[in-house]
Amino acid sequence: MIWPTDFENKIICGDCSSIIRSMPNESVDLIFTDPPYLKSFLNTYDILANDCARIMKRGASLVTIVGHFALPLITKKFYDANKLKYRWTFCMNQFDGSHPRMAMGIEVLWKPMLWVC
Repeated sequence: MIWPTDFENKIICGDCSSIIRSMPNESVDLIFTDPPYLKSFLNTYDILANDCARIMKRGASLVTIVGHFALPLITKKFYDANKLKYRWTFCMNQFDGSHPRMAMGIEVLWKPMLWVC
């Protein structure tokens, strides 16, 4: 993949494990991602915690939507990688009327968003 140097903004959609490897160092201002919430995809957060720091410019941010059940585990992945610093956890409200139910009858009305830089 050839990366243009004369663009102002570019949105890249795809599998982070292959995209990140092909990106130049310090070339990204913002990473906003919403990985699948299934436990089988938790390794995606290992890739984000370990590989994103290389492609992020100084002062860049990574914001990722996280499944409630995995918030402590994923926060720890970023802490253990020691490459990006935890900044905050945001709340993304679900206003579309759909509220999935989790175990024990818990109704999910919001999604956590983890901010690291």
